[in-house]
Amino acid sequence: MTHTTTEPAVPAGWYPDPGDPGQHRYWDGAAWTVHTHPLQGPGGLAPATRRTNTRWWVIGVACVAALVVIGVVVAVVSTREDPYPSAWDPRVVDFVDFVEQERGLDFDHPVEIEMVPDDEFAASVRIDETEFDEEDLEQVSSSEAQLRAFGLIDGTTDLVDTTSAMRSAGILAYYSPEERKVYVRGTELTPAVEATLVHELVHALQDQRFDLREMEAGSPDPGAVRAIVEGDATRIENAFVAQLPASEQDAISDEHDSGYEESGLDSMPDALVAATAAPYALGEPAVGVLAARGGNSEVNQAFLKPPSADVQILDPRRLAEDPPEPVELPIVPDGAATVSSGDTYGALFWDIVLARRVGIHPALEFADAWHGDTSVTYESAAGRTCTTAAIRGTDAPTAEMMQSILEGWLAAGSQPIDEHTFARTRASERDVVELGVCDPGPDSAAPGEDNARQALALAAIRLELERQALELGQGFTAARCFGDGVASSLDASDLADEADPAAVQAKVAAVAEATGARCFSPPG
Repeated sequence: MTHTTTEPAVPAGWYPDPGDPGQHRYWDGAAWTVHTHPLQGPGGLAPATRRTNTRWWVIGVACVAALVVIGVVVAVVSTREDPYPSAWDPRVVDFVDFVEQERGLDFDHPVEIEMVPDDEFAASVRIDETEFDEEDLEQVSSSEAQLRAFGLIDGTTDLVDTTSAMRSAGILAYYSPEERKVYVRGTELTPAVEATLVHELVHALQDQRFDLREMEAGSPDPGAVRAIVEGDATRIENAFVAQLPASEQDAISDEHDSGYEESGLDSMPDALVAATAAPYALGEPAVGVLAARGGNSEVNQAFLKPPSADVQILDPRRLAEDPPEPVELPIVPDGAATVSSGDTYGALFWDIVLARRVGIHPALEFADAWHGDTSVTYESAAGRTCTTAAIRGTDAPTAEMMQSILEGWLAAGSQPIDEHTFARTRASERDVVELGVCDPGPDSAAPGEDNARQALALAAIRLELERQALELGQGFTAARCFGDGVASSLDASDLADEADPAAVQAKVAAVAEATGARCFSPPG
């Protein structure tokens, strides 16, 4: 890449792979290397133990009663008065020092590190359907119907089995805020496990300084909070990996590649895999934008005032905004029985839903215009399970654009337009559009392209471009101008697995120079 005063120099680091939106690839400052890192992400917070229907990608997961690791662990935790050890496990002291230095915060106290045999660990993160009560089963069935109605899964998808498999695939460790300890898969500290331990130690530090459970409980959108939490931890983990010898970086890449190949994720519904990856894929560059703007102190502000909607992850400029105003519930047709109401989907949901049929750029434009939504799911008099969602745009002209995109999405599907299936502007509020969809049934196939990962990659790359612009001293407005301008040149084929990374990089470089000249303020 030729560097000019108008084209940002790209510093060495881990970036969304232009040839594979499912992973990061290491850029050494001059060229892409062979080192990759799956976006599905190592580690993560322990699954939530409370029910919620406000985040679409945990529909079905949220009805799990609790994560039980192994009985002996629970017994040890419950009988010890002080949940914290007096000193750090000697095996992690160097990682603790790195986390404190890189994150700019100190631990209040050590946390316990529990090594769990591989088979027991894998069993602990799977969903036990025998613990489901009748309400849980009804919620899972309703969730499957809603996801089929929005064209995200087909009739062959078992939501519980799929979610359980995704949770156990490739997880090397996790931090439990409930027990305030880190669980590690296996008894050997391989390079990949060490990198994951750094990630989970960041979570422990976040919890001690900001209280992760309180952050999620206090936000209307726990998924948006998780993106900040995971993005921050991934940022520090990647910094740790970047300073390792090449041989250890290779070992981490090999272990991650092997884990992904064995996970079966490539055979799971594209949209659900993308949603699982979203806190990592979007959270890391979003936190990177904050760090580029004001370092760790700016990141800390996002923890002190957590995001209230995932649109603030897609556009960190909006983190200062208050939660979106409530949207009035849609009207349920006469004779219909309400199944659930008040469910919020969020901007990322619409990005992934719409991308399947109208393309990744219109879908992201729709998501950017999101200013709140709500929905009602009901059973019609004829026995169909249907959902009507109401989405608020910025203003009436924006809502017209959103309606046009929704109409195109419906036209690319197979459901006939009727009183339950429609796209329209609300007569009483011209900035609100409504979409009606119905479950096509267990024999249905999800229409459209499997491009959820490309949709996610587009948003992630835009954030990464913003970060680069901010590091050059540009403001938020110029950074978004640059990110939008360069990202608009990429199409789904550029972000597909078979894309040529060198060709895509050359394309980005050519567009970046012209876009920088248009968007950036003169130096000085």
